[in-house]
Amino acid sequence: MVTLRIQEIALSKGFTISEMQRRTLMSFPALRRYWYNQNGQVSLEALETFARVLDVKFCDLFKTDEQ
Repeated sequence: MVTLRIQEIALSKGFTISEMQRRTLMSFPALRRYWYNQNGQVSLEALETFARVLDVKFCDLFKTDEQ
């Protein structure tokens, strides 16, 4: 299974969910779904935004069961 690491990475860099909302300009409900891994579908554009804001590689946003 693949999960998103957005919350984990953001918190390690000192960003709160509110700070991420300001930096990504994403609606709070949408950001909350990504933050808590409650999305059935993800947007590549949103993931690119997260990677840019968090200053990580796109692939760093994902965690698999093997990790």
